[in-house]
Amino acid sequence: MSKIKHYFTRQFYRFANRCIHLNKWGLYLLTCLSPVVLAQDGPPPAPVVVAEVEETELAPTVWVAGSVISRNDAQVPAEVDGRLVWVVEVGTHVKNGADLAKIDNTLTTLELAEFEAEVERVGARIRFLEQEVARLQRLAKRNNAAQTLLEETIANRDTARGERAVALARLAQARVRLERSAVKAPFDGTVVERRARPGEWVDSGNAVVRLVDPNAVEVQARVPIASMPFLRRGVNVRIKVEDNVVSATTRSLVPIGDAQSRLLDLRLDFDEPSWPVGQTVRVAVPTAAARTVLAVPRDALVLRRTGAAVFKIGPDDTAQRVEVITGIASGSLIEIKGDIQTGDRIVIRGGERMRPGQKVVVVTTSNES
Repeated sequence: MSKIKHYFTRQFYRFANRCIHLNKWGLYLLTCLSPVVLAQDGPPPAPVVVAEVEETELAPTVWVAGSVISRNDAQVPAEVDGRLVWVVEVGTHVKNGADLAKIDNTLTTLELAEFEAEVERVGARIRFLEQEVARLQRLAKRNNAAQTLLEETIANRDTARGERAVALARLAQARVRLERSAVKAPFDGTVVERRARPGEWVDSGNAVVRLVDPNAVEVQARVPIASMPFLRRGVNVRIKVEDNVVSATTRSLVPIGDAQSRLLDLRLDFDEPSWPVGQTVRVAVPTAAARTVLAVPRDALVLRRTGAAVFKIGPDDTAQRVEVITGIASGSLIEIKGDIQTGDRIVIRGGERMRPGQKVVVVTTSNES
């Protein structure tokens, strides 16, 4: 009979384990219903979830505010003066080199035609002078031409060559101005703001659109100067948005404090594609060096007026109340000091109504949940 009863007891606690994970009241209902379901003499064993005490490195941290920013965030300017004839719409995703705006280029086109004609004119003069120099050189060999006339013609030819170089430079400048009458995207990104509208006059250097790359993101935070020794490049820290906690890597820390706030500029690389640019985050910044401690999940603590305690499960599956002193905390773990050793099983769920010496049934452990 005892074997049958033990079988149904185990099946009941397996069902209870599912209830615990599906409903936060499952553990409470299980405790209330255990006497009815099991129909056994005396107080029933308390169903609990346990975790093992572990030795790990923890560092005291402070949570500071930060935000997700883009490494490619630019106010794209006009490079020539002129009237805007077209500007890309807000929200448009563009590729590197795509047109963001166009400036009226009528005058530049006319200048281009003028300089092309100037290059042709000077080129024709150079060809004539080169032929004249060759003719005078042949006559000079027969002493039929004055040396002075030859030298003058050579000087005119060289001057014309200089004029052609100037004309070619002006032609190249006109072509560049014509090309730059179209404002180009310097990188892939999304247009988030139009700083000028079609029909407005813009000068060279005036911002036309704001372009942001939503894929090249990082976290920026302002951290205390005291954290500087513990934030080397490559150090992992935690960042969170509400209950979503992810790991981030220190990319850079500007070692110069702000004159007003006395804070340093921290940049972090992370991998969380659902966080958009502008998202506010919290960053766990270490304030002291990490040290090896005994740690348990925060849920293991039973807090009373007299202090903190945990329930340790003995080899005979009975609960022992152990007074502890808490220390540094990091994430879900917290340091404890007391009659606790590495590997001890500690109740992390189901200990709220537990009494010292009460029998327990372990329905799961934290690394199985």
